[in-house]
Amino acid sequence: MSGIFEKTLDAYGVTLRVARGYDGWDSIHNATVRYQVAKPPTILYFGDFDPSGEDMVRSLRERLDCAAELIKCALTAADIRQYNLPPDYTKPTDSHRKAFVEKHGDVSVELDALPIDILRTRLVTEVEARMDMAALETVRETEDAERELLVELLSEAQ
Repeated sequence: MSGIFEKTLDAYGVTLRVARGYDGWDSIHNATVRYQVAKPPTILYFGDFDPSGEDMVRSLRERLDCAAELIKCALTAADIRQYNLPPDYTKPTDSHRKAFVEKHGDVSVELDALPIDILRTRLVTEVEARMDMAALETVRETEDAERELLVELLSEAQ
């Protein structure tokens, strides 16, 4: 499924990192270090609505040693209600279960339960909300013009 979203994000020059569980954050940490520029990177988090999925946000903030902005975009309790997503029970073995159940009840929903078109729309909306879309369009127009010029120059050279 991540391949579908990578193609969607290519148009924005945005990198998708898929992490599974707490150990997967290493790749995200490495990416934030690699992409550090004058402005700290923004991480849009899409994850399960369950004890560990909610705790990932806290964990990531603590484990990253850069000033990344971290935003939980999905899955939320509001998403579950709005889209009438099928809940499951939380895993009794999850070490974050007690606090989560006290706050949200004994409900667990996988990110995959969100219909793919809604997830794709959410992803695009969240990315576009944080980008200068006019600047992106200017870059696209410049790239198109340069591409046309290169093709013309190559045609003349032959």
